[in-house]
Amino acid sequence: MNNNQGEQPLPSPLSRGHDLFRRPSGEEKKIPRLAGPAEKTSSPPATTPPPTEDRGEENKNQSLLAFLPPQIRENPLYLALLAGMGALLILFFVLSLVKNRRGNPPLPPPLPTPTTVPVTPLSPSPTPAPTPATVIIDQESIFFLREGNLWKIQADSTNEKQVTQADVTLQGGQTVETMFNVPALITDFAWHPSTQQLAVISGRDLWLLRTKDQSRTAITPTDLGKNIFYRFPHWAPNGKMIALEYRQEIVGNALPLYKIQVFSTAGKLLHEISLERDFPLNNSSSLLRLADWFPNNQELLIYQEGDSDWQGLWRISLDKVRRERLVAASLSTAPIKPLPVDLSPDGKRLVYIENNRAWLFDLVQGNKRSIDLLPPDLVIFQPPQFSPDGQKILFIFEKKDSHQVYLAFYDWQKGSKDLFWSGLVGRVRNFSWSPQGERVVFSLSAPLTDTNITLWVLDVVWHGQSQITTNALFPQWATP
Repeated sequence: MNNNQGEQPLPSPLSRGHDLFRRPSGEEKKIPRLAGPAEKTSSPPATTPPPTEDRGEENKNQSLLAFLPPQIRENPLYLALLAGMGALLILFFVLSLVKNRRGNPPLPPPLPTPTTVPVTPLSPSPTPAPTPATVIIDQESIFFLREGNLWKIQADSTNEKQVTQADVTLQGGQTVETMFNVPALITDFAWHPSTQQLAVISGRDLWLLRTKDQSRTAITPTDLGKNIFYRFPHWAPNGKMIALEYRQEIVGNALPLYKIQVFSTAGKLLHEISLERDFPLNNSSSLLRLADWFPNNQELLIYQEGDSDWQGLWRISLDKVRRERLVAASLSTAPIKPLPVDLSPDGKRLVYIENNRAWLFDLVQGNKRSIDLLPPDLVIFQPPQFSPDGQKILFIFEKKDSHQVYLAFYDWQKGSKDLFWSGLVGRVRNFSWSPQGERVVFSLSAPLTDTNITLWVLDVVWHGQSQITTNALFPQWATP
């Protein structure tokens, strides 16, 4: 008898498995049976398909729990426990976010480590002086005198500014904001365009005013006697020298002392031409006048009046080596009025008025010719002036009875003239060409007095004019 007859055989290790992975009874896998030939021809009985209303939701839940073992997936207690643990994790995560945002704000980034820089103690600086008024000067600017002070205005009548202030007119600590202060009223001035300097006669002194840096230099007459006057300053073309008339009235002497003095811009006396030393005259009524500079900066055009042997226009070098009488003419000018003569910009021609008749003198050819443009009822009251390009000459006349103001632009090359009535009545006191020669500025007063003075700008081509201001004398167009 076999001893093992009553014992059950042990299952194979491969056949053993955990109960969790064993299929429940009644769910054994069924292998479909193949139908025979007879069954293929017979139609299967009609069956009603199972309801599919909840199949989608059931499949969705099964897909979400597919990763769980069946024992846990089919146990409601396990599923509830898992759901509770997930809810606790979500609640913990939300509470931690709220705590970080409200209770414990994030710390700011650390500040950089400060660097120690040695500091040098500063000495106290003085209080700066008040800045003078700024006056813009361009090719549309016009200088003029008003009650002894220098002013500037634009050609379109805008931006009217005071440039100088005479100290003698200030009272009780009064101040006026200007570019320059001068001790006395200004009687005459000259502007140099390229260096932007003003030469003004203030009292008995000459002042050089520099608009670029607003500095100034005073030039006092060499003789400190009384009754000394500087007049009619003229800049050298290069702007490095200034020439002017010197006149001294000597008590008990019928002959005034006349000189032409030339100074550097630093105020040094460089040259002097004297009526007594350089013109040996016997006529006590003689006088010496300054007309202009020649373009070479070394010669002057002057006028001597009073002695028939010396009277006329002279060309004299500063070193007096060259002294040539150009025209033996009598210009019949008063000592206090500008000379009725003008030198062309190239220094080759000069125009002058003698006995109310205009003459053009050619310095190269040495001849002169008359300019026939004066009707018999017109009188020249202002010196003629060449245009900036030297092609035209401007003459200003006044009608004898009606005091109507006439102007004539004479083209000396063509011999043509453009004579017309300006539409104004009065007396032209001074005038000046614009830098490009397309306009003219002039001051106009009442016919026989110095009252009601106005300033006008006239178009050379169209002859139209407009008033730009009042109470203005000696206009000069400023060229920057």
